[in-house]
Amino acid sequence: MEAEKRLVAEFVAERGALHEDTVSQLIEAKCRYLGGAPDEWLPPQVSDVLYSIFPAKIMWEPDDLAEVPEAAAEFLRFLGNRFPTLADEYHAIADGVARSTTQFVAAMSDEDHWSFGKRMWTTAKAEGATLGDQASMDAWMEEFNQRPQAEREQVLGATALPPTTPGRRRPFPPVALPTDDELEQALTRVPFLYQ
Repeated sequence: MEAEKRLVAEFVAERGALHEDTVSQLIEAKCRYLGGAPDEWLPPQVSDVLYSIFPAKIMWEPDDLAEVPEAAAEFLRFLGNRFPTLADEYHAIADGVARSTTQFVAAMSDEDHWSFGKRMWTTAKAEGATLGDQASMDAWMEEFNQRPQAEREQVLGATALPPTTPGRRRPFPPVALPTDDELEQALTRVPFLYQ
């Protein structure tokens, strides 16, 4: 985590703070889900972060989606300057990422690629719940759990449980929120929830 913070600080010192939060989230996603050093990005990892991990896991305001490829390209150019022997490769990847805004926005908007959590929290937010507010989330979760199974499945997607009868799925169990302490601890590890 410290290496990630240092890298973001170096990026900001060289390139300015415009893309600081986005670059921080890109690095966090890469390190959390793909592993490796925060400043070592192979072309498949860039693709995985932008077109698999971000669409599945990261909530982002729709009007701000175009910023992500722009920030990623700027970060890759920064890495090219950091590693001169790889500069051509990083700059070529950056150019491709910069041209991929339409593809990125489409991937982020495709709900078929959203994780269970992203589906749930996006719906809660769209229905007026405040993600950092325990009372708001408790009230939304209580209401959500009372919905008919078919309506919950529209939000959560099809269950992996075997059907109880042909063509019929088992209902989802009620969802319980973690305690206040568990939520506070989780929020310190997931800063993008405040975006």
